[in-house]
Amino acid sequence: MIIKSTLPGWLQPPSVTQWSDACTPPFEIPWLGFMNNCIHPDTVLTVGRFLLPNFVEYEGGVFLEHKFSEKSFREWMRELNDMAQVENLLNHQHIYDLFIGAEDVSEESFYSAAVMLSQTLSLALGRCFPEREFQVTLSNSDLDYGPVVSFFSVAGN
Repeated sequence: MIIKSTLPGWLQPPSVTQWSDACTPPFEIPWLGFMNNCIHPDTVLTVGRFLLPNFVEYEGGVFLEHKFSEKSFREWMRELNDMAQVENLLNHQHIYDLFIGAEDVSEESFYSAAVMLSQTLSLALGRCFPEREFQVTLSNSDLDYGPVVSFFSVAGN
């Protein structure tokens, strides 16, 4: 048997394993049991929209629709005068900002969410713009506010 993963490196969150272990009997596939018992379809649809977002193509650049404004674009283009830098800046997403109401979240879970977002962004960009090449970045340095995911067009697009 060969298993092909669309999300390489995905690991079941420890809290889901703990939840399943507390059930009698524990679930054979804990992440699926957790989804069946604890997650509303609207949550799935909301997260799905975030992981597979809409994009705006504007003046040769590609931007996340929910983060784009013409005003910000013009201000940053005036200052940076480099489309890839402006894309990278406007498209960046701090993972901590997505879960401001969450309590008791491990750094591992925040980082894993960033990995998943970077992987799904690559899939979504490839699907929407098969003729273009993008660099999806994930940083988690001490200089950042937690994990940060962004993307920009590779030169020559």
